[in-house]
Amino acid sequence: MTELPDNILDLPQYQVLGCKSTDDEMHFEVDVPDPIACEECGVQGEFVRFGKRDVPYRDLPIHGKRVTLWGAPQKSENKAR
Repeated sequence: MTELPDNILDLPQYQVLGCKSTDDEMHFEVDVPDPIACEECGVQGEFVRFGKRDVPYRDLPIHGKRVTLWGAPQKSENKAR
């Protein structure tokens, strides 16, 4: 397997933790950043965190291969709502 550059995904806020490549797919394990503000109301810093879960995100193909990003975002709830 060839060595991939650190910025192959061009997502500066995400850190690539690992990569697995097959003949037709590429899977990346990424570190998902915590949210800055509530997506619905915009309140900042009012989150209650509880658990994580693996979530697949599809991205555009790289070198003709399907790309899936696997991240475990922190589950959180806005306590201001």
